[in-house]
Amino acid sequence: MSSKVRLHDRWGRLRWALVRRAHPVVARLLLRRAHRRLALAAPRAGERRSSHLVSGGVDGGSDPVVLMP
Repeated sequence: MSSKVRLHDRWGRLRWALVRRAHPVVARLLLRRAHRRLALAAPRAGERRSSHLVSGGVDGGSDPVVLMP
């Protein structure tokens, strides 16, 4: 993540001085929240269907072939 800032006057520089200190903290919190929501929404390992990831093998034998997504 990044920020692009144009400082036009004294008030802009003052405002950016305050925002610059808080920006990394807020950005980390937002990313952490998004990661947590995605992780909780994903199915757990025991709930995943493996039928679309593993085939019956190249020649139909007992050795499964794992397909990369």
